[in-house]
Amino acid sequence: MASPRAGGSQGLLRMLDANLNRASEGLRVAEDVLRFGYANGQLSGETRRLRHDVGKVMLRVAPRGSLVAARDSRRDVGAGRWQAGRPRRGVGDLLAANLRRAGESLGVLEEGARVVAAPACCRSLQALRYRLYDLERRVTSACRVR
Repeated sequence: MASPRAGGSQGLLRMLDANLNRASEGLRVAEDVLRFGYANGQLSGETRRLRHDVGKVMLRVAPRGSLVAARDSRRDVGAGRWQAGRPRRGVGDLLAANLRRAGESLGVLEEGARVVAAPACCRSLQALRYRLYDLERRVTSACRVR
């Protein structure tokens, strides 16, 4: 990992850590909903591969240990600030919300990587984000998700 161009390296690492966790969690929920809720092994498998590929690219951006070491949940000014969120109206709503969550987090990872990683990593994250958008379109069609 290259050193950040401007101060705030710990904050940037915390941001990357939080968004890697958020993207992974969103993809994992989507994977399990596709597997158990829709019994769609193909789309569940694609979601799993995407989740693993995000992890692999992020290892090139920043070692997992540096992200975990930067984590400071107790002093996070945003922790506990938001409500638990709106209730889900079923598995389709759960699926759609988590795919959106993962997409937003991939966008943050891509932007954050521009500060600390080689351009190839940023391009890889962008490609993963577009792969997710394509997956979301196919999931929406196959599972009739709104």
